Amino acid sequence: MTRMIEPPEVRPPDPRRRLLVAVLGLVAVLGAALVALALLQPGPAGPAAPPSAIPPPTAAATTAAATTTGPATSAPPTQATPSGPVVPVSAATAVWPPSGGPVRYADPSAAARGFAVGLGRFTAPVLGPYRAGDSRSGEIEVRARAGSPVTTVLVRELEDDTWWVLGSAADGVRLDTPAAGDVLASPVVLRGEAVAFEGHVAVRIVADGVTAPLATGAVTGGGDVPRPFTGTFPITAPAGGSGAVVLTTANARDGGTEGVTAVSVRFAG
Repeated sequence: MTRMIEPPEVRPPDPRRRLLVAVLGLVAVLGAALVALALLQPGPAGPAAPPSAIPPPTAAATTAAATTTGPATSAPPTQATPSGPVVPVSAATAVWPPSGGPVRYADPSAAARGFAVGLGRFTAPVLGPYRAGDSRSGEIEVRARAGSPVTTVLVRELEDDTWWVLGSAADGVRLDTPAAGDVLASPVVLRGEAVAFEGHVAVRIVADGVTAPLATGAVTGGGDVPRPFTGTFPITAPAGGSGAVVLTTANARDGGTEGVTAVSVRFAG
C-alpha cells in the first residue's frame, strides 16, 4: 500500500522577525556613522610645542632684507647749484651793483644808496623820495648834504626782481661821448660839458666786478659857467665785458664828492 507524503507547511513570515532585522540594520548603519564621525573629529590637543629661540621673520624684516639684497641703484645726476645769485641778462645795462657779486637790492632806495656810497664815493648821501617813471623804473635824487647840487640816480627793477642802477646825472656835468650802451676800445675819448669847483672833473673807467679802475685821470670844464671838455684815456679792458665811465666833482669844503655822472658801457671784444 502506497503512503502519501504530505508537503511541508509553509508559514507566513513572522512580523517580529522582520522588525528585528530592520532594527539590527539600523543599528549597524548608526554604528558606521558614529565611527566615521569619530574619525573626522580632531584628536585631543597634545602638549604645547616649546617656544622657538629664533622668532619668525616679520613683514618689516622681510622688506628690509629684500631692500638690502636688491640691485644697487644710483641717484640721477643733478645740476650744480650756483654759488652766487643769478645774473639777469639786462644787468649789462647797469652800473651798480657788480653783477657777479653777492649784493642785491630789494627796493630802489637801497640800490641808490649803495651806488652813491660804493661807486659814487659819497660819504653820507642824503636821498630824496623814489619817483616812479613806470611800474619797474624811476629815479631818486641824491645829495652830498642838504642843499648841495643834485645827482639824479636812475634805477630799474630787472627780471630777477631786484633793483639796479642804470646810471646817474650830476647837476653841472654832462657826458656826450661815450653814451650809455656804447662799445669802447682803447683809447677812450670823452667829450662833454661841465661846471665844477676849479673846473676839475675826476674820471674813472671801471669794469664790472673789477676793483681797480681800468683808467683814471681828469678833464677840465668851467669853474664859473659850464664849459666843454675833452679827454683821452688808454685802457686794457676785458674783451666783451661791461663797465662804466664815472665822472665826479668835488666840493670846496673838504674835497668830498659833490656830484656823480655815470654811464654804462661795453668793451670791444
